[in-house]
Order: sequence, then structure tokens, then C-alpha cells
Amino acid sequence: MSKNGVAKKSKVAASSSDRKGGERARADLRKIYVNAKRIYREEEAMLALCKNCMDSIRARKEIVERIRQ
Repeated sequence: MSKNGVAKKSKVAASSSDRKGGERARADLRKIYVNAKRIYREEEAMLALCKNCMDSIRARKEIVERIRQ
């Protein structure tokens, strides 16, 4: 809402829940890392981030394979 109380239209990208694994933004990956770092040690946070990146890569490979077929 703006200062005068009138709702503004905002440009909203797809929320992180709407995105597939291969479409994650850097900001989403950063949030995953920061949240994991709060809960776990830094090494485990890096593993959580790497797992997420591997899921993204796997999703992209599946899309490429479908296109090739």
C-alpha cells in the first residue's frame, strides 16, 4: 500500500513455490543457504545448497532429454 492508503499494483514474479527446480533465482538459493546456516553448521548449509543446485541441474537435464525425444 502506498502512503495515502491506496493499494498499488506491484510487479510480482512467480513466487518460489510456483517455480520448478530449474527456475530458482539466486535470491531463493541465498535464502536456502542462510536458513540452513542458522539451523546447521556451515558445512551442512553448503550441502543443503548443493543438493538444491543438483536438483535444479537434474530438472534441466530431464527437460533437455524430453526435447531430444
